[in-house]
Amino acid sequence: MLVRPTARLIALDPAGRVLLFRCLDDAVSDPNDPRRPLVFWITPGGGVEPGETFEDAARRELREETGIAAATIGPCMLERDDVGQHPDYGDQDILYRGWHFLVRLTADETARLDPAAMARSGYATHRWWTLDGLDDADEAIWPEELPAIVRRLLAVP
Repeated sequence: MLVRPTARLIALDPAGRVLLFRCLDDAVSDPNDPRRPLVFWITPGGGVEPGETFEDAARRELREETGIAAATIGPCMLERDDVGQHPDYGDQDILYRGWHFLVRLTADETARLDPAAMARSGYATHRWWTLDGLDDADEAIWPEELPAIVRRLLAVP
């Protein structure tokens, strides 16, 4: 099995909303497996390149996917392993070894969000999600722990 280290970001705006990208992915969806839906929302991020730290990869991925060069990348909020597939690797299973970092963006940083960067990264659209929106989502959100993490970050019971 291929192991792919990944760095993702839990990007919060000044209002406490979290940035997610909507993915339409029929290449990895499985109608018989609810863990692999056709439509899902995911945090910014991606693969760690050789010689990069997870933190460096998180910073690079945020810049590449959003156009935002964040001043500060915060602590790792979640370490998680997932098995999946990627169209670039055929039918081979991949162990995604993911670290999810907190980044609290300023209003100036969120104003630099670049939709063209998101489109180049292959995302269908983006949305800033409130905690209530995460709780009420009717499409899959990855990681599943995200609402609990955001609740803890915002200190909401």
